[in-house]
Amino acid sequence: MSNKKAGVILGYIAMAVNNLSSFFLTPLMLMVFGTSEFGVYKLALSIISYFALADLGLSNAVVRYISEYRANKDKESESKFVGLVVFIDLIIGGVLLVLGVLFYYLIPQIFKSSFSIAEVILLKKLFFLIIITGVMTLFINLATGLLKAYEKFPILNVVNIFKTFVRTGVIAILLLSDFKSFEIILVDTIIMIIIFIYISYYCLKILNVSIGFKNFNINFSKNIFSYSLIIFVDA
Repeated sequence: MSNKKAGVILGYIAMAVNNLSSFFLTPLMLMVFGTSEFGVYKLALSIISYFALADLGLSNAVVRYISEYRANKDKESESKFVGLVVFIDLIIGGVLLVLGVLFYYLIPQIFKSSFSIAEVILLKKLFFLIIITGVMTLFINLATGLLKAYEKFPILNVVNIFKTFVRTGVIAILLLSDFKSFEIILVDTIIMIIIFIYISYYCLKILNVSIGFKNFNINFSKNIFSYSLIIFVDA
């Protein structure tokens, strides 16, 4: 069976497992958290999801350009491109950290008319985990983009299935032990870090992807951004 066929089959399995996980965990969370804390938790998740847009469409550009360099057997351009994306992600990550700290101190003013004092305190407690998860998303998007460009779809989907099973099991145990939203997001953050370490290792050691930080080409950068920004606007 080809990588693509295996990837499609595993993709459907991953989708089914993810949907079943949400179907199982959501009522359990509502029961343990209560509607107030669950609402703050869902807000935290929605903020994390918007961090996925912060890479400005670069994750799609990774798939497009790395696939082209692989077809042309151009390892030098591939290395320069990966280095450029890492450099840009570091800058974006730094900006997100600064904006996140500023937003943290504005949370009471922003939500004072819609949140209770307890809910504001909870959101502030969750927010630094949200920032860490959001910044990690930038680099996970790069690593997953590389796996897609190398057509390693089965690896991606097996990782997603494994993550969902582990996450569901651990979170279910925590919820049944009466742990709250902070511990749940902490589990998500830890799982994300572990996955990032694994897929980064796979890209660097198994796929032999190199990262070059020298001789960035301005025109090269413009071409990348002209492509990625179209994806970003669409998203």
